[in-house]
Amino acid sequence: MLESLDERLKDHPIDASRMLNLAADASHGHDVTQKYLQAQAEIEKLKAMMQELQDGQVEDFISTLRDHTKENDEEKKGLQKELSKVKKEKGDMRRRVVALERQLEEVQTEKVQVSRELLVCDEERRTLSKQAESFVALSLQLEKDVVWIRSEALARMNPPPPIDPSFRPIVYQFKDVAEVGTKIPEEFKKQRAFFVPLPPRALPLHMPLGAYGEHGYWFAPPITPPPDAWFHLLVEGAPEQWTYLGQYVSKPFVDGEMSVAEWLCLDSVTKTAYCQRLAAENKAKNQLKNADVLTIRRKHDIGEMLVPCFYLRCIGFDMALHGVLKACLTSTPMTPEAASTGSEQTYAPRWAHMSVASDSVAGR
Repeated sequence: MLESLDERLKDHPIDASRMLNLAADASHGHDVTQKYLQAQAEIEKLKAMMQELQDGQVEDFISTLRDHTKENDEEKKGLQKELSKVKKEKGDMRRRVVALERQLEEVQTEKVQVSRELLVCDEERRTLSKQAESFVALSLQLEKDVVWIRSEALARMNPPPPIDPSFRPIVYQFKDVAEVGTKIPEEFKKQRAFFVPLPPRALPLHMPLGAYGEHGYWFAPPITPPPDAWFHLLVEGAPEQWTYLGQYVSKPFVDGEMSVAEWLCLDSVTKTAYCQRLAAENKAKNQLKNADVLTIRRKHDIGEMLVPCFYLRCIGFDMALHGVLKACLTSTPMTPEAASTGSEQTYAPRWAHMSVASDSVAGR
């Protein structure tokens, strides 16, 4: 064993310098070990501190993550709730769309049907329009015929007394009938006088052109004059403009009632005013079946009820009253030529719906 070791040493000789270095290094080994141990302790301490820091950060991170997770869960629940609501609304909208589509189909079907009905109605309208035009033309012709029949009946009466040649037509101007009663002398206040104002306060009064002291007729005067009792007649030809026509007596015009054609030619306001007056009169008489305005209007429209007619027979012309009215009231002279022009300040009685009977009666 020794020989072999020696042989090995011979083959591998030891370097003396290296031996010296090892000896020197060994002398410092204790210090190196201490420093190593100190460094190792520092490292462990740093590891512990790092571990603590890491553990705290992890806990913070975990806490933050939990908070975020909780918020995300709550948000997720809110989103799921909104999603459910949206799904429900979507379902409702889908059902509404389906319902609206059905309604649209129904409307389109109705539209087609209405279009067809409109075509039929338009054709009927044109037919009715032609019939109405024919009816109006016939009504106007019938009205003329009825007026002609009445005028022929008036022509068969004894002619009225002639008017004094000194007579000149006068238009009296006043607003209130009571004004006349305060201005005329007492002897004239005892005489009966009818003041007939403009429509729609009553029905038409008919007089021929230039009808001063001429026969005529009127419909349903508000106050029926006593038979054979004469009265003065003043009519309003324009607002607040009156004319004295003469002295008259009035009786029912047998078979001379207003025809349906004449009634239909009246304006609606005048017809309504008359029906209201007649309804009030019937109610006062306890005739309740004919006390409704609409019922009365309907019955007159179909001819079930007819407006009574009264003739106006002229028996004279009071020149004295004419002069008194001229002296007491504001007046405007009117010649027959001016009367026929239809001037605003003149009055020309005609065979037409112009002046109407009224409830204005003075000097009874």
